[in-house]
Amino acid sequence: MKIGYHYTSLENWEIIKKNGIRPYLIDKEEWHHIFPGGVIGVWIWEDELVGSSHVGNILYQVYSKGSPKIAKIKIKYDEDSILPISVSHNGNVGAWSYHHGEKSIISVSGVKPENLSLIKIYDIVKLLK
Repeated sequence: MKIGYHYTSLENWEIIKKNGIRPYLIDKEEWHHIFPGGVIGVWIWEDELVGSSHVGNILYQVYSKGSPKIAKIKIKYDEDSILPISVSHNGNVGAWSYHHGEKSIISVSGVKPENLSLIKIYDIVKLLK
């Protein structure tokens, strides 16, 4: 098994820690040349995000999930469940480009609950006090 990382809201974490992560639509404009109309899978960061990539991804999750509490999760996955390509991603919040070319992979079979572990909860409201 290999290790990857995933971010989501605390509310989603409470569900997926029991049920696992089911594949969902991932539709990134910079991937349309590979996946026109998106792809169904689970987004997994190949490496742990650090610095502005990590902070920007937390802020993106706050914005996209509408929750101030974000969970960082470690995922164990089989290479057999991963699409045979590594895709890079450019992250932006408004005009701020918080990462460029971060490598991610996509699991097409989802992730079972026993292959998920919580690394940390980030509470943006508490962090800003």
